[in-house]
Formats: sequence, structure tokens, C-alpha cells
Amino acid sequence: MGPRPLGRRLLAGLATLALPLTALTGPGAPPSFAAPTTAFSVTFTPLASTTTADIVAVEYQSASRLWFATAAGALYRRVGSTFQQEYFAPGTVFTDLEFSPDGVNGIAVGTNGTLVRSINGGDTWSAQVLPNGGRSSDENCAAADQPVGDIDSVRFVDNSSVWLVGTGTQILRSTNSGATFAYVNDAGTTCKVPDDVDDVFAVPGSSTAYFVGRSFGEVFQTSDNLASSAAPRPASAGNGFTLVRRMVGDPASPNRQWAVTPSGAGGTYLARTTDAWSTADPWTIINDDTSVLTAMNDVAFAGGRVLSVGDAGTVLDSADGVSFRLTHGPGALATTDWASVSLANASSAVVGGIGGKLALLTFTALHKPSAVRSVAVRGEADALRRKVTWRAPVSNGGASITGYVIIVKKGARVLVRTSVGGGKRSVVVKRSKLRTGSHVVIVRARNSQGLGVAGSRSFAVRN
Repeated sequence: MGPRPLGRRLLAGLATLALPLTALTGPGAPPSFAAPTTAFSVTFTPLASTTTADIVAVEYQSASRLWFATAAGALYRRVGSTFQQEYFAPGTVFTDLEFSPDGVNGIAVGTNGTLVRSINGGDTWSAQVLPNGGRSSDENCAAADQPVGDIDSVRFVDNSSVWLVGTGTQILRSTNSGATFAYVNDAGTTCKVPDDVDDVFAVPGSSTAYFVGRSFGEVFQTSDNLASSAAPRPASAGNGFTLVRRMVGDPASPNRQWAVTPSGAGGTYLARTTDAWSTADPWTIINDDTSVLTAMNDVAFAGGRVLSVGDAGTVLDSADGVSFRLTHGPGALATTDWASVSLANASSAVVGGIGGKLALLTFTALHKPSAVRSVAVRGEADALRRKVTWRAPVSNGGASITGYVIIVKKGARVLVRTSVGGGKRSVVVKRSKLRTGSHVVIVRARNSQGLGVAGSRSFAVRN
């Protein structure tokens, strides 16, 4: 098998060796481990992509606004319940794909300066020639401009403003939804951003953007859309210097940002910040078990959720941006090398990977079960045995019912406390455990989050 093609989240030379979690580094330290702060379930639903090519970029805005790009130069759009190829560029390896927030204008970029644009929601696409600007072969802004080389990222700030970042010093910007681009990284004999930039997080409704470099995660901030030179930030977005780094931020709280890059040896570097890279912290993994963490290739943010995907089926998810849970999909998805992820909102994402694998991820917050229903006590008041029955709760809280707790009380005194498995719906109570008079039986369902709301029934006992 030959080497994998370079792609947005699918990078040449990614090793398949799985490293233990202790090999994971953030800004330079291994991740910490803590108890979960938010519980949720993740459901993986395979999607038929209609291709076997590696899916290297996904853009997911809703069920009817879903697109992806392949390392074989094809662009696909969801039409009804299937995916339809809408564009093909032989010899091109697409590296990124993004649409404007309104889903109208789309841009796909790739190797050798490839940029194709759609102005009708991905129905049709046309190639555009970009102006010369900067250097693709080095970081010398004093040298003559070169044609645009490999483009790493495209980012819509809003429906009009777009950033492109490529190899070397090539940073371009559009103010007309990508109809035209201008080179913006030249300050004469120096570069406004003096690094090979991989990605950019632009703050909507402002002139502020953060550029992350490939070399040891250097971060640069502009407050004027690069009208002047960007300022380096004190902290780094993680170690590493050979493979493409991805960075996202929280538009509602832009000081919060997250970055990932593969280490080149099968592991990964993860970093996050809450102060716009004045300082940086590692990611906290909340379920340190026998799992291993391999190369993480992409990261996305929407509605408060951060989601990162990588090789060997690895998914890292956080509802607070601090504590991350490591999980894998079922069956064949458990070992799929994921290259790209896109979140439509906090509860729904699409991931793409090797061999045309595509899956919908649905996140459901976990709660304690609702009330047990129809609690009843069978048998005569003087029977030697009374049978307590019930029906399962309407809601299991998003997690399987693992058991039921049954308590029988006379006044404040507990006479019986017992439990049964999640598949049971009854229990027998002996008369010898009871007393003459009025009793109450209380039944509660249990799941991974604890005991749910009680269901109860009063009953009488006589001699």
C-alpha cells in the first residue's frame, strides 16, 4: 500500500501505532484525568457516502445542508437521502471545504492552489485562479511573490468575509464571499504573520483573527484583518512542527480556543486556552481506561460542544470544553481512521474518514430515569406473601435501566429494602417482614446516573 495522500485532516505519514494516553501532550504536559462533569451518550449512525475515496473534509450545517470532499478530487452534496457527486478535479487532493453560514456560498481548496467555488449551495462548482502572493516554498516576504501553492484551510467569518491560508507565507482574504481574493500577508520586506500558518479562527462581527502556525503551535493575533502586522501570543497551541494543525474557537466567547495536531509518531498534541493563548492548558480526559489515543486529525465547535476525531476510530468529546470523553463507534466504525468532523449544533455532528466512511453522531445528555409507573401491591391484606409490581419509566434518562430499588415503609420506619435487576418488574414481600396497618411501597429505577423519581403505592396489612 502506498502512502496516504495529503488532505485537510488526512495527512501523509500518519503512523497507525497507538500510543498510551500518557504519551499525549498538550502545550507540553500530559493530559490530566478527572471525574466526568457532564454525562451523555453518543450514537453512531453510518451514512452511505457512495464513494470509497478517503473523505478529508466535511461541512455539516443541517440534514439538508451536508457536503464533503475527497482526497481523489471529488465534491459531494447530500440530495434527499443520498449523496451526489457535483464536481471532480482529476489530480487534485482537496484539503478543506467550508460554506457560508447561510449555506449559499461554498469554497473547496486543495493542492497546487486549487480553489473551486459554488454560489448555489453546492449544486454547481467552478474553478477560480488566485492571484500570486507571498511564498509557498519558504517564509521570505522580501522575495518575489509566487503562485499560490497547497492551501491548508478556508474559513468563512460570515456570509461575506473569507480567509485562506496556505503553505509558506500565503494568507489571502475575500470580502465578497470568495468572488475575489487579495494577498494580505506582505508588510514590505517582512511578513505580517511570520510563520507557515495552518489554520485561522476569525471572530465573527469583528476584525480580530487568530492564526496558528505549524511550527510548535505559534499563535498570532490581528485586530485589524491584517492591515498591520499580527502580534505573537505568549502561549503555544501545542508541540509539533511537521503536520497540519487545526484550531477552533467559541464565537460567543472567543478567548476559548482548542487546537490539535498529530505528532507524526502515532500520538497527538492537544492544547486549549481560555485567555486567547496568553496561557495554554492540556485537555482533561475523564475516562482513563485501557483505551489508547492515536493521532487526532481534526476539531470542531458548535453550541458549546468541542469534538475531535482521529485515527483508529478515536473520538474526543466535551460539553464544557475542559473535560473530554474518549469513545469509539460500533463495529467497523470502531477502527476507522477519521480525518474530518463538522458539528451542525451541540447535539449533531458528521465525521468522515478512510475509504469513504461517513457517520452521523448524535449526542444525548444523560439523566436519571423518570418515575416508575403503575406501582401496585397484589394479594389480600392478610396474605402470607404480597407481590409488588410496576412498569418501567417512560424515560430511561438516555441510559439503560440497570436495576430497581424497592423500599417498604410503615410510617418513618423502613421494613424492607431490596433491589432487583433491570429486567425485573416485580418482587415478593413476605408477611413476616410487615406489620399490621398501613404501609407504603416505593420503587425507583436506577441507571448510570443514579436513582430516578420514585413511584409509590399505599397498601394495608391485617392479621
